[in-house]
Amino acid sequence: MTSKKSILRLARLAVIFSVTIGFFSFTGCAKKEPEVYKIGAILPLTGSASFYGEWGKKGMDLAVEEINQEGGIAGKRIKIIYGDSKNDPKEGVSWMNKFMMEKMPVVVSAMTGVSFSIMPIAEKNNTVLFMTIVTHPEAADRSLWAFRHYVNKGKAAEKMASFARKTLNIETSAVLFVNDEGGIGEKNAFISKFEELGGKIVAEESFEKTDTELRGHLLKLTQYNSQSLYLSGYGKVYGLAIKQMKELNIKMQLLASYEPLYKTTRELAGEGLEGVIFTSPFFEKENPSAEKFMEKYTERHGNPPELDAGFGYDVINLIVKAIKEGGYTPERIRKSLLEIKDFPGVMGDIDILPNGDSRIPLVIRTVKNGQIVPY
Repeated sequence: MTSKKSILRLARLAVIFSVTIGFFSFTGCAKKEPEVYKIGAILPLTGSASFYGEWGKKGMDLAVEEINQEGGIAGKRIKIIYGDSKNDPKEGVSWMNKFMMEKMPVVVSAMTGVSFSIMPIAEKNNTVLFMTIVTHPEAADRSLWAFRHYVNKGKAAEKMASFARKTLNIETSAVLFVNDEGGIGEKNAFISKFEELGGKIVAEESFEKTDTELRGHLLKLTQYNSQSLYLSGYGKVYGLAIKQMKELNIKMQLLASYEPLYKTTRELAGEGLEGVIFTSPFFEKENPSAEKFMEKYTERHGNPPELDAGFGYDVINLIVKAIKEGGYTPERIRKSLLEIKDFPGVMGDIDILPNGDSRIPLVIRTVKNGQIVPY
């Protein structure tokens, strides 16, 4: 009798054990929603381009803080996982591979060389790559998974070429450009539009991004008696080029893109910036979204934001909007991003174009009596 009861008890336990195991197996196989929505970000946080990465990071962090304070996405927090590219494509590839192992559906990248090096990995893994601080005219055209929110220097160069010809009546120009993919693309866009409108390019000179001495290039360009000089570049060398142009008393009208907006450029260029004419995004207090961002950023950091902080802030808000409206998968984020129109960003009202690029307003500004003003 005792033996029979023992057998029945063991049988019941076996059934309970089997059901329990089956339940946990079922729930374990079911796809769980993430507790935190992670976004990867590969920025230059150390090295010669670290100031770009730090500015972008501060803007991105401020956006995440605001979003999480407002309840995140359906109560779930946003978290950015940062990787330091050091502005080195190899470092960027290493971080991108790590993020792919974690199944990140979207990764933010900065700098043209790094972004182009990791783009094939994003495409292979069907992962959204959202670029910022990337100026190459055709950056977003290189992959269906590539997006870009930043000044397209090709479009900016074309706008300046048109302004030079149609408004300033400039007939001749020389070009001084940084010898990398972004600089070459910008230079080609300016030349193409300027010549299309009947202007003449009399000379072009290239320099390396690590250069600090450009007087030889500048003196060479003065031999061609050009009315204007279009300067393409970035970083400290940009401000140094303007300073050296002033020291050499070169009278060509200086045409530029948005670099005079940077504090670093203004400090290095000094009085050389007087009279420069440049293209600029609508990152001004006349833009309500920009004004609100500037106030919060200044309160947090004690100084006004640089341009790249605003772009970083916008990028995170664009991605979060896509996740809210579409879902947390690469395919849905990509689809939702392509549907964004008239987004009230700190860089003006933003449209995401069919190729993944962003359309942002550009205006013409100049430096007068040491102040940046509308032309």
